[in-house]
Parts: sequence; C-alpha cells; structure tokens
Amino acid sequence: YVFIIDSQTRGEILARILAFNSKSGAIINKPPEKFPNPFAGEIDDDRAKVISSIISSSLNLLTSETLDSKESTLLVVTILHAYKSVQSSSQSVFQVELEKSQADFETIETSKLFVDKNKDRRSLRMQDIVSYIAEVGAIHDYKNEIVVSLKDKLSPFYGMGQFSKIFDQVSYEKSDEETPAVTIYDLCELQRLPIMLTVTTQVITNEVMRHIYMKKNQGRSGILAIDEAGVNLGGNNEELAKFVENAYAVLRKKRVKCVGIDNNMMRFTTERALRAIWDGSETKIILAMGRDRDLAEKFVFGQKDMLGNYIQAPLIKEDRYANLLPSLDKKISSYADILFHGKLHKGTFSFSPCGFLYWLSVNKSVEKNNFYRVVSCFGSIEELDAVWSALTWLSENFPSGKYNSNGDPVEFNEDDLSNINSIHELKIDKKLNSQKQNVEQFL
Repeated sequence: YVFIIDSQTRGEILARILAFNSKSGAIINKPPEKFPNPFAGEIDDDRAKVISSIISSSLNLLTSETLDSKESTLLVVTILHAYKSVQSSSQSVFQVELEKSQADFETIETSKLFVDKNKDRRSLRMQDIVSYIAEVGAIHDYKNEIVVSLKDKLSPFYGMGQFSKIFDQVSYEKSDEETPAVTIYDLCELQRLPIMLTVTTQVITNEVMRHIYMKKNQGRSGILAIDEAGVNLGGNNEELAKFVENAYAVLRKKRVKCVGIDNNMMRFTTERALRAIWDGSETKIILAMGRDRDLAEKFVFGQKDMLGNYIQAPLIKEDRYANLLPSLDKKISSYADILFHGKLHKGTFSFSPCGFLYWLSVNKSVEKNNFYRVVSCFGSIEELDAVWSALTWLSENFPSGKYNSNGDPVEFNEDDLSNINSIHELKIDKKLNSQKQNVEQFL
C-alpha cells in the first residue's frame, strides 16, 4: 500500500493507476473536512508512545511547553488503560450526541440512540484519557501535582481546545475495514495554518501506523511519502524531531518505507525535523542541485562556523559526493539527474520528467480535466485500457502539457483531440503493453 501526504493532490492520477490491481482501490482525504482519529485502531506500547510524542510536540508548537518525562510516562500508561476500558465496554449500540442539523436522525434524536451493524466499537478519545488520569496516577503512585499538571497541559486537546476536533472526536471503527491500495491526504486547506498543518501531518503518520497494525495487513509492505516535507513537517522543534525519529523507527520495523521530499535540500541540514527524516531513511534521493560547489559542500558537510570548522554532523560523509552533486543539473522538459545514496543504491541515473511521468503527477485542475477528457474518448475511467491509452496519447502529443503565452496550463480544444482516434487501436498493441511495463518497473 501507498500513503501520500501532499499539499496539491499531485498523486491523484498515479493513485488511480496503482489501485487498478487492488480490490481496495484509492481514496483522497482532505483535512479539515475530516481528520484521522489519532486513537483509532489497536494501541500497544509502541503506538501509545508515538501518540504521546504527537501530543507533546503539538503542545510545544502551540504553547512552547512540553510534557516532561514523568508526564509522558503517565500519559502513555493512561492511554493504554483507557484504550482497554473503551475496547471492552464498546458495543454495536452506541449513545451518541446527534446534532439538530442531521435531518436523517430526527426520528431518533430524542433517545440519542444510534444502531449501525457495520460498526463494532467506538474509538478512544481524549475525554476518556483525561477521565482516567487520576485513577491511573493513583495506581502507579504518581504525585498529585503531576496528575494536575498533565490534565492542565491536555486542555487544548479536548472540549473547546484548539486541537479538540482532532483528538476528541467521536468516531467508530468498522470491523470489515479495508486499507486502500493508495491513500492521499491533501493538506491544501491547511497551508495557511502552520501549526495545524504540522500537527495534522503527525496525526496522518500515526494513521499510517494504525493501518499497518491491522491484523489483515500483517506482512504487507508499504510506502509513506511526505511531499513538501519542509512545509508539512519542517522546523527545528525538538519534540517534533523526536516524533519523527520514533515514528520512522516503528514504520521501518513494520516494513513501511518512508520518503521525505522537499525542493530545498538545505532544509535537511539545517532543520531538526527534516534531519531526523534524512537519518531515518535508508535510501536518499537527491535531485539536481545545479553547479554551485559551495552549496554542494554545505549539503554534504554541513554549515561552517566563523573559524571555518564544520558545525554539523555530515549528511553523506563521502568527499566524492561534494564533487558529484554540482554535476546534477536539471533540464526543463528534457532530463533530470538524480543521485541515489543508501544501503541498496549508490550511483546516478536519468529519467524524463515529461510524457508518462508528467501526466502521472499533474496537480492543477485544468490538467486533471484534460486527462479525464482524453480518457473519456477511449472509454471509462474505471477501465485500465482506457486509462493507459489516454496516457499513451497524452505522452506522445502533449508530453509537457499545454500552456498559454503566460505559461499557465489551458484546456484542450477540439483541434487538439482531432487525431485521438488514430491511436485507439493501441489499447491492445504490444507497444502499449511494453510502455506500461516500463512505467510499472519505474514505479
């Protein structure tokens, strides 16, 4: 399975392609329309520690406070205690708070009773945890001031708190839930809310863990890609960096490859959270840097102090990469060089960012509309042959899209589509099958 955290839904078409061979398909989620519940799914000691780390990091982003070691430990054991209690008490009949605006439930609103046979239990929420803190604190001999302090620090996470929509939501878990082949989280609506953006990215990473913990997914490998990592999960917040380190360690143990992507590679040397992503990734992919020798040296060896001494741990530790990086020079609409560095791959290769790869990664609405319009000429978006035929036609006729004089993408007209029937036969042609295999090998 593939999880993509993005700010522009760039992977929508790619998600459709990857999902064709899976019964579970693809899905796009768009917070704040709906946030994942951080407490959903099975919670063991590892997940409880990750959730505690999210809460501590989120608190620090909001108030500059953190949970100290005793508060963190108390929170972890309380999460586990509350989880077991809610898990044992939940049934297929729930008492829920129904809003008057929910017209579908008007007939049962007075009883506050809702029955859904497809849902077998309610997820844990922050209100549950807060209600158990004093009891768990007494069981484990925590001083009262620690219990009071932890309750106070958790106030932004429930009730009327700023993060209550995420951490205190009422949600239910389906017993027959399937993990989609591809899940995209589009964070476009949160780009102007930097704190909520970073908190949401952490919660999504935790949601990925929830899926890999599901029994039906045991042994199944996956990929987590965080695009625009410097925006979605950047900064020098120490608590955030600890979260990344803990989460990546758990994900690696569960056979999920983690990828952090950012256009500004220097962020991986200067920002604590991105450095944690770099250190936690077995294989690194370095895009073209241009012919700046000083920039390459800074990237390899880190920044220098006033005396000329390097003040950061080196990222790559090999001098030859300082010489190689300036040779990586992107050529628009032609080829782009990439450097692989890691346990399994060392070296360079080139790929074309146009043709198939261009159309698999488009994110603007007009380009998506052009893609779907061409697909409709060959059949349905639900038909694999129609999609591959459309991609083939687009890669040959508009390998880098269609733009106006201002450089903005524009819609196709009838003349643009006039030759579309001439390659209709390619749906069953060997050439098409060969191209499809090449793309699948690249993916």
